[in-house]
Amino acid sequence: MKNHLLQLLLAVLIAGSFGLASAGEIDPGLEKVMESMTADQEISVLVYLNEQANIGSLTDQMDSERATLRRRHEIVVRSLQSVAENTQSSILSYLENEKANGNVFDYQAFWITNAIKVNAPVSEVKELAARPDVSTVYFNYGIELVEPVEVKESSRKDIANVEVGLYAVRADEVWAMGFDGTGVLVANMDTGVDGNHPAL
Repeated sequence: MKNHLLQLLLAVLIAGSFGLASAGEIDPGLEKVMESMTADQEISVLVYLNEQANIGSLTDQMDSERATLRRRHEIVVRSLQSVAENTQSSILSYLENEKANGNVFDYQAFWITNAIKVNAPVSEVKELAARPDVSTVYFNYGIELVEPVEVKESSRKDIANVEVGLYAVRADEVWAMGFDGTGVLVANMDTGVDGNHPAL
């Protein structure tokens, strides 16, 4: 079992390899941001390495094995971690050295995608992009929170009314049969949910 797992990991590493390495590139969005900055200004970027786990190939292999969800999870996680562990040491040593010299302010490595967040001057970003183990350097856009919208009294009254679309799908006929959603757990995945919203 362990030998089979090692063979799978090795296959993913080989399949994920891109052959001869060449210098990476700077994403056009990052280029645009850097145009308005001086060489010594700090910027936060995401440095993606050339080698990424070939999840497509791995999925095909697991499909042919009829692997369980638990085994799929284990193999994918181990593969992602293995690729990062085997390819990041050189760039992490470089970043640590540059940080000691004051040329890099901070960095954080990730394994779920083979990438590193780096806070450094613009000039250092260009140096990073020129490395042969780097694929693309992207601007690390900040996360923006959506400001809450003020709820007017008229809106609260509208919530009590049934929306036209529910009548269009004949939901009222289902309610008349006694199916009104009582006891149903509602789940939502979105930019934000107000748990106290009257509709919930």
